[in-house]
Amino acid sequence: MVRSLLIVSDSSSLSRMLSITLKGGGYDAINSCEANDALVWLSNNKAHLILIDRDMSAMDAMAFLEEVRCLPGCRFTPVIMLATVVDDAAHQRGLNSGVKHWISKPFQPHHLLATVYGLILL
Repeated sequence: MVRSLLIVSDSSSLSRMLSITLKGGGYDAINSCEANDALVWLSNNKAHLILIDRDMSAMDAMAFLEEVRCLPGCRFTPVIMLATVVDDAAHQRGLNSGVKHWISKPFQPHHLLATVYGLILL
């Protein structure tokens, strides 16, 4: 069974890199450049894991995640947060909202795939 992974980022270059990496790892990568579009997609589909770019400009990534957690079937979906800088307050807020793993940008593709694989197995 192919696992569907939702990428939420308004950066086309980051989305493209994530998509290429994940598809190369055998996953179905769905890109959403708008947080609101991602919420609509999640209302009608199941993601096995969500990757969120913390540096989105249109919507606060943590506020987006809190909305995701309110959707039916999304309360326990594993989430990876990608960020250039993570301060202690953001890290704690992410943990409280259900972020399972933080990945610093730029990232190594093999590290991303290993992290995704480990979280999907849980």
